[in-house]
Amino acid sequence: MLIWIGMDVIVLISIYLSSLLFNIQFEKEFKIEIQNAIKIQNKISSDFRSRVEYYNGDYEICSALIFPEIIRFSIIRNKIENIIVKTFYRLHGSKVSDLSVGLFQMKPSFIEKLEKEVLKYKELEQFFFIRNYPENSDIKTIRELRFDRLIELQWQIDYLICFTKLMDLKHLNNTYELKLNNKKDKIALYSSAYNSGYWDDVEKIKYYQSKSFFPGGLKLYINKYNYSDISVYYYENFINKNN
Repeated sequence: MLIWIGMDVIVLISIYLSSLLFNIQFEKEFKIEIQNAIKIQNKISSDFRSRVEYYNGDYEICSALIFPEIIRFSIIRNKIENIIVKTFYRLHGSKVSDLSVGLFQMKPSFIEKLEKEVLKYKELEQFFFIRNYPENSDIKTIRELRFDRLIELQWQIDYLICFTKLMDLKHLNNTYELKLNNKKDKIALYSSAYNSGYWDDVEKIKYYQSKSFFPGGLKLYINKYNYSDISVYYYENFINKNN
């Protein structure tokens, strides 16, 4: 019995040291970007929070999920011309043009999938509006309108809330299997699903949860980080610490 207690202590110490090392390294490399992201989060927090609460969502989860995306947005926002991305998406769809855009760094294919998935759950009826477009709109017009929504903050917030609610319903019955014992675990899982685009396949979500891709294809950064770790970092250091 004493041996097992000792092993538990070792595991906890190992987890703590690993988290501490991550914080030190991540904060050192992204100090300015983290500060900028916090400023952006604070700037939009009032409208963001009120919108989430309107839909009975979880603001802490939502804000944690998009923290790594806001950091990434602050790095690349001057490197992508939305007009070019929009033109190619309108003409050819997400198979040709599927770059992440907007403050929350969402892809057109992400929203296309969300528009279809939401209809599977009557509990999400309040979000059915996300797939509403003017009557008789052709596919190119719909793509153009969808892209315009993608770069508008309120639409991004609505999409994000819808996504978290969708994840709640999808994994309602396998909480134990996924080891969602607390909000931190939930944030880690949802962050992985949000970034990878895999919502149903638990194995793939877990696979990407263990991989370090952040900040994507930006080669000026030597180290790569885990999106889930960054979301949890924000939750532990800027949300949970203040509660």
